[in-house]
Amino acid sequence: MIITKSKNINTILNQINQESVFIIGCSECATICKTGGENEIYKLEKLLTKQGINVI
Repeated sequence: MIITKSKNINTILNQINQESVFIIGCSECATICKTGGENEIYKLEKLLTKQGINVI
């Protein structure tokens, strides 16, 4: 199994250099670690949208 770790939102925002982004999650290891499963992807989408980033 692969262990995943979340980046903080400021790190993510600093790395985005486009107006639109596409978020991909994983239903295996990232879901178990609670770092990139469906729930976390929805939370990230809300955070990015509040910052004015278009999530496709």
